[in-house]
This record gives sequence, structure tokens and C-alpha cells, in this order.
Amino acid sequence: MVKLRNKRTLLFALFGIIFLCLSLCVLLRGPIKISLHQLFSHFFNNLSEPLITDVIREIRVPKTLTAIFAGASLATSGLLMQTFFQNPLAGPFILGIQSGSSLGVALWVLGLKFLPFELTSIFHKFGITFSAMSGGLLILIILFLFSLKIKGKLILLIFGLLFSYISSGLINILSLLSEANELKNFFLWSQGSFQRVSFNELPMFCTISLFGLLSSLTLIRPLNLMLLGDNYARSSGLSPEKMKFLLIILTAILAGLVTSFCGPVAFLGVLVPHMARKIFGTGDHKVLIPSVMLIGASLALFSELISSLSDQVTLPLNAILGLIGIPVLFVFLWRGRKSEAFQ
Repeated sequence: MVKLRNKRTLLFALFGIIFLCLSLCVLLRGPIKISLHQLFSHFFNNLSEPLITDVIREIRVPKTLTAIFAGASLATSGLLMQTFFQNPLAGPFILGIQSGSSLGVALWVLGLKFLPFELTSIFHKFGITFSAMSGGLLILIILFLFSLKIKGKLILLIFGLLFSYISSGLINILSLLSEANELKNFFLWSQGSFQRVSFNELPMFCTISLFGLLSSLTLIRPLNLMLLGDNYARSSGLSPEKMKFLLIILTAILAGLVTSFCGPVAFLGVLVPHMARKIFGTGDHKVLIPSVMLIGASLALFSELISSLSDQVTLPLNAILGLIGIPVLFVFLWRGRKSEAFQ
């Protein structure tokens, strides 16, 4: 037991070092080169050049903190969904919140021209974020109302998939009726990016994300009880119905926030919980929740670093995450093909 605890402590320390190194690399890497001396001068002496100060403050710090909190939020929400549904392939968007946000953005980008009055001048700056939040919130409200009448987890999951198909159908119809520049704007949003949160929006983004992450840490014991089944959890004094409400709301906060600001970032929610279980060798949420936060933030930083390798063009974030996530998920599916979860 002591040896296992020491091994996990070393793993946390290792990932902590990787996390710090990646954070530093993202802060330094970009079209405008910044040295370690300039970075430390900015943070500790406030003596950096005006251009360097603006780049660090307006670009590097927001995208670094956004990647950290977005990666941790998506990974945590993925773990919550996998525990709740007892499904190894469940992700943070299994409830259809991502699809609702995508539909909201599609209506904003592709559908406003059909309105008899002009709205873009009023909400031009926050239009995409507002529409994504509204679409995700609408799906959350519908699911919450359904959950009051539905006892089974599987039916709730099916409803989430149905919402996803409906949203995809409406988006396809809007796409056929849209112009090339509108389709390009929606396509760019759908690729995901950690560079859309401005310095002024950063406090709100980080505060909401931090609230969701800290709230998930308070659910360690209930989540461990849920692994043993609803009957055991109920006999231990836990209400599965209340947990269902809490997990839906927490997932909506964590995944909905990231989707609203960063777009539909793929694979992190499904991939990271499996990595954490494999690396740390446990299903205990006391270890899993902090580990998925750390690994999720590190993987998001790594993806952001890869996407910014070229000074001429920024590579699509979802393309990079797909190239990383698909092979890993394939290996997991292949190795777990004989387990009960895949029967």
C-alpha cells in the first residue's frame, strides 16, 4: 500500500513537471518570440517592452489559462459521465449539450439573415458565445425536465443522442441555405480553439470553470459509491436521483462553458479518464479526479503547442486531438473488447 501510494505521488509529481513545462512553452511560443528573461521581467519586474507586454497580456496568458481550465473541465466532465452511465465511451457531450451549443452558433452565424430585423449590431462582440450558451442551456433545461420523469440512465442517454441528431439535421439545412463566408465562419468555430477567450473574458471563464472543478471534488465519495451500483449506493445513504441532477448540472457547467467559449473541443472528455485509470491503476475518484484535471490540462496545452508550431498558420485543434485521440481509443477498444462493458 505504501509502495503504491509512493508510486502515485511520483506520477503526480511527474505530470506536475510536464504541466509546468508545457505551460511555459505555450507562453513563450508564437509568431513573436519571447525569451524567458522577457517573460520573467513581465511577471516579476514589470519591465518588459510595450509590445512584449501586450502580447503576453492579451494573447499568451489568456490562451494558456484557457487551455488549462478547458482541458481540466472537459476531462472532469468526461469522468463524471463515464461514472454516471457506467459506460467507458461516455463523454461530456453525451447529453447533447455540445449539439445544442453548435445549433445555437449555427443559428447565429447561418440563420440571422432570415430575421426581418438586425441583431448583429447589438450582440456583435459576444454573439457566438451568447448563442452557444443559450443553445447548451436550452438542452440542459429540456434534459432536466425529462430527468424529473425518467428513472433510467440509458433512456436519458438516448434522449441526448436524439437531441444531437435533431441539431445536426437543422445545422445541415441551415448550411445548404448559407453563403460561403458564413459556412467558413461556422466551420472555423467547429474546429475548436483555445485562443477565443479575451483577457477581459478570462476572469469569468476561469471563475465558472474553477467552481465546477471544485464542486466535482466534493463528490468523490458519492462517485465511488455509484461504481458499486444504485442499490448499494442507496443502502449507503446516497440518493442516485439527486446525484443524477448534480452530475447533469456539473457536466453542463463544465462542458457547456468550454463549448461556448472554445467551440466543440473533441476527444479530451473521452480519452483522458481512460489514460488516468491506466496510468494510475485505480478507479478511486480520490485519485482519478485530480489526475484527470492534471492530465486534461497537460494534453490541452500540448495540443495548443502543436497547433501553434507554424508561424504562418494555426493548425485546427480538433484535428490534432483527433490524431492523438483516435489511435489511443482504438487501442483501448481493442484491448477491452472482451470486457462486459463492450458486450
